Amino acid sequence: MVGWKYMLVKQLIFFSLINSVSLIAAVKNFRGELAVRHNDPGQQIDDVPGNKYWADLDLKYYYHRPFVDKEGKVDVSLRYNDANYLAFSVNEAQMTSLYNGLEITYGVQILDWVEIDSVWGLGKLNNGEYFDFFNPGQAGLPGVRLKKKFNSGLVLDVFASVLYIPQLNPMLNINARTDTISSRSPWADVPASEIESTSPGQVPLKVRYKIEMPNIAKLMTQLTGGVNLKYSPYNNLHLSGFFVRKPENRLGNSARVVLENSDITATITPQVYYHTLFGAQIASTFHDKKFKGYLSYYTSVPERKDNEFLGNTEDLFSGGNAGLGISLEQYREDYLGAGMKYATDHTRAEIGYLARISDFTKESLLDGIPRWSGALNLKLDLDLSSKISTFLDAKYDLITYDRLYQFSLVFHPRRDLFLQAGVEIIGTPKSGKGFWVPYRENDSIFAQAKMIF
Repeated sequence: MVGWKYMLVKQLIFFSLINSVSLIAAVKNFRGELAVRHNDPGQQIDDVPGNKYWADLDLKYYYHRPFVDKEGKVDVSLRYNDANYLAFSVNEAQMTSLYNGLEITYGVQILDWVEIDSVWGLGKLNNGEYFDFFNPGQAGLPGVRLKKKFNSGLVLDVFASVLYIPQLNPMLNINARTDTISSRSPWADVPASEIESTSPGQVPLKVRYKIEMPNIAKLMTQLTGGVNLKYSPYNNLHLSGFFVRKPENRLGNSARVVLENSDITATITPQVYYHTLFGAQIASTFHDKKFKGYLSYYTSVPERKDNEFLGNTEDLFSGGNAGLGISLEQYREDYLGAGMKYATDHTRAEIGYLARISDFTKESLLDGIPRWSGALNLKLDLDLSSKISTFLDAKYDLITYDRLYQFSLVFHPRRDLFLQAGVEIIGTPKSGKGFWVPYRENDSIFAQAKMIF
């Protein structure tokens, strides 16, 4: 939503700069990546606006000064696509120091408390970068983190914040003049501009959207608190559990929907809704830390949202989003996942499984659908030679039959130049009703060039 998006971005940039001033004075390790990608150079698949080509800019900065036990990290990403859409994400902007054995980190940071949130792009604990859903990425939360290690092998990790920066991508655009909603991101689920009437023979009903914006300062001042306890009885075995109370990563919506004659007016008010997260994890490393195994469980319990629907037919609206494609209701999500990772200098492999063990019933059009229900994942990143590597990532949902495939070959003739070609494919059943159905045209046969500086 254009009006508040850039205001939040400005606040985020300011906040990040304040926490990174001392970093700029002692640049020790800076890395930048500029990539230009063209999807479907052979014009063999459908063109989706914003998915034809894009340019990515990633800036990473890290320094560590062991004599004063201090480090800093900044990770900023931007993407500009062929629909003139600029996506922006501050993934991390933090500093860490030690004080009497207490590790203090402040700024935008990623909480590494549960493995499956990052592996499967669930975006419940940390924000998602979400430039695209093939590679969802993670963006951190602003706040202060205190970590204390005890001789018994126990680690107490506490996070707190009074600043809320919602997940910004992908973004919907509101046109106040025409009362319509659109998007220039191929990954945004645009709500319906019209819906079929429940009366036989009648023309579809037009939908107008009006947005009532809240006070931005009040919206951004929200409380977050969480704690993670980690116990390592042995050097290669780690048991942990966490509890977090925080705003949902995406702004929620309350709605008042009015049906008058052949017009529908949906008045949407962006709001902050809280949810409670808790979970546990067992992780182990072995064989000189080349292997890492994990078993993770976590739950997201949202607040209930109250919405008002007015009209002359009850059948027109069902569930929390009134059949319009605006997702108003959230639902409890419980996940259990396990995986094994293997990494050497030339091979990186991973296999995993995720099971959603909570119930879900789709009650209305485009109601918030879980990304995965019971999915397998296989990932392989292999150096074939000193200049050629290959990458494979396949995800298959055994319940919804949704599939994601990524395959590419990378040629790097120089240390600072990478040339890549590959495919990314989304597969869903023709009668599929899963999360990935709206995005199945976002396939690509791509060519990419990346410069490292």
